[in-house]
Amino acid sequence: MVARIYARLLASVGALPGKDFVEITGSGLAHEGVAAGGGVFFIDEAYQLASTNNFGGRNVLDFIHAEIEERTGTIAFILAGYKNEMEKFFEHNPGFDSQIPQRLHFADYSDDELLTMFGATIERKYRLADGTNGIYARILVKRLG
Repeated sequence: MVARIYARLLASVGALPGKDFVEITGSGLAHEGVAAGGGVFFIDEAYQLASTNNFGGRNVLDFIHAEIEERTGTIAFILAGYKNEMEKFFEHNPGFDSQIPQRLHFADYSDDELLTMFGATIERKYRLADGTNGIYARILVKRLG
């Protein structure tokens, strides 16, 4: 969601010539490759590219590294993943640190926030007569747990 909003911002201010938004996982990118164009590539679970289990992933990383150098101002890469795994991703090529100087870290949801989201989802989907704190929700939680 944040990546799409950022991509629209880049397009609206003319920072990039294209408006394309490509969303793909790291392993998907390793298998499908990169279609050259203008716009934003959002690579979810980008750390998968640096995995030793991902055949071709390191070649894609090398390609991304070259694209960042050669196509500054025409293409943007937004890389997402868990913090520890992304550190391994950046270790693949020390040049990534200087090429991708901006990093945003989002805090994990608290238990209370997760419970609120769970409650809202249950209420939208199941419409429990006594709400998410009533007997039906407690039975559901007991059966799931």
